[in-house]
Amino acid sequence: MLSFSNRGGITFPHIHLKPAINREGAFYKRLVSVRQSAAVVAVAAGMFFVAYGIHAPWPINGSNGSAGAYQSSKDTTNLITSDPDTCSADDEQHDEQFTACPGFVINYAGQPNGSIGNGIFNIYAGAPVANDEAQYYLNSHQNIRIENGSLVLTALNQQNHGYKYSSARIDTHGKEDFLYGKMVVRAKIPNGIGTWPSIWLLPSQSKYEKLSPVSDSTRYLNDGEIDIAEAVGTEPNVVYGIAHSLAYPEDGKNHAYFNTMTVPGNDKAFHDYELDWTPTKLTFSIDGKPYFIYSKKPNADYHSWPFDQPFYLVMNLALGGDWGGTDTAQFPGDGVDKTALPAALKVQSIRYYSFAGPQ
Repeated sequence: MLSFSNRGGITFPHIHLKPAINREGAFYKRLVSVRQSAAVVAVAAGMFFVAYGIHAPWPINGSNGSAGAYQSSKDTTNLITSDPDTCSADDEQHDEQFTACPGFVINYAGQPNGSIGNGIFNIYAGAPVANDEAQYYLNSHQNIRIENGSLVLTALNQQNHGYKYSSARIDTHGKEDFLYGKMVVRAKIPNGIGTWPSIWLLPSQSKYEKLSPVSDSTRYLNDGEIDIAEAVGTEPNVVYGIAHSLAYPEDGKNHAYFNTMTVPGNDKAFHDYELDWTPTKLTFSIDGKPYFIYSKKPNADYHSWPFDQPFYLVMNLALGGDWGGTDTAQFPGDGVDKTALPAALKVQSIRYYSFAGPQ
């Protein structure tokens, strides 16, 4: 999703968990080798945050001037620095740029129905801060839960706090951060008109934010945003991969910073939405098929390559708004087809493999 705001925050330290530790009920395997107690303290700190955001190849979070969206009480990182030597065949990957086994795995398949807990994800409850979205985010079992082997984020035709709808948004801010590597999110994406689901990454510490004055309305772009998979219901079965930076205006036309792939039936079947992130390249793929590569140019600085710092994972399902709610001719007011609700973004698993080189 394109979304941005001024954020202060957390960085992702690479921690090894070896052997696996169960921190999210039975479904979370944290493959980290606890070599230093300081690393464990960083993991357990559970930094407080306030999360907001937006997405799309044009309006980005914070593009309307919203500020201070991602905040933490401390400047901490929780990076995964290595991965286990062995893993199951289902978890193993064979691209030599990345470790064969994941350092971070969440697999909901076969897990009991219930709450997701808060060991890995922060669950945001509150109003959206940009993009004129029409939903209110709730920390409610109706909106977010584990069900039938998936993490389910549900948007409902349910008024709340003055908003027409309710939905869910979660992130790993202050808990898990990522810098280079392969991330694979197996998900099922809704297609109803008015829906705006996104699986994306935001910078943990905003390394370059202070290089622009507070008065600069594009300051939030200094640190970039990576949209692994973003979609809007007005373009059913179309998935966007987007690399946001200062270098390109968010006009939805310049394919230098984004591309799309058509995935028939992406609301009916699970697909692997993948990001291969190296020090010089972002490669976006679906089910192992690359469809967009964003490369670092020679002598590039943060204007076009802010992707040299830890990011954290965000997943949400918005409704309406500047990009999701454009079909107001058919659905006056907010562009949301209420008959398409409830709608759900379903995640079956998340795997992250550390970068092993070469670039």
